[in-house]
Amino acid sequence: MKTIFTFTVIFCSLTIYANKPKIYPSKISQYNYMDFMDKYAIDDTSAVIIDLFLNKRNEQGAAELSFLPITGAIALIVPPIGIPLTAIYSPVAIHGCYIRVKYSKKRLEKTLKKYTNGEKMSKHLTKKIKKHYRLMKLENALQY
Repeated sequence: MKTIFTFTVIFCSLTIYANKPKIYPSKISQYNYMDFMDKYAIDDTSAVIIDLFLNKRNEQGAAELSFLPITGAIALIVPPIGIPLTAIYSPVAIHGCYIRVKYSKKRLEKTLKKYTNGEKMSKHLTKKIKKHYRLMKLENALQY
């Protein structure tokens, strides 16, 4: 009798835990890729928009900013090499900051809401989405 009761309690607690609804973070800046996909991906185009924004933000923007601490340290340790290196790298770092702002998660949410409401997107963004969609299809074709 004790074992039946124990199994019943365990089973009920597991089913309650398993049926728990998805709780999204309160701030859009805390969303990750899967949260955006779950909440906003209604078709292929919205999935491509999410992929485009987060790839640009995380890969290109972060890569351009990753050398900033290194050049700062080199400038402090070896000034004759570090100062010209910092002068060369500064425009790249500024562009990385610009990319992080341009492809922010807040702007991604606004773009996805515009797309969901059927509003027209800019030609530049539409062109980037089409190009990214073709690249994604090509990558998927090469994987199989």
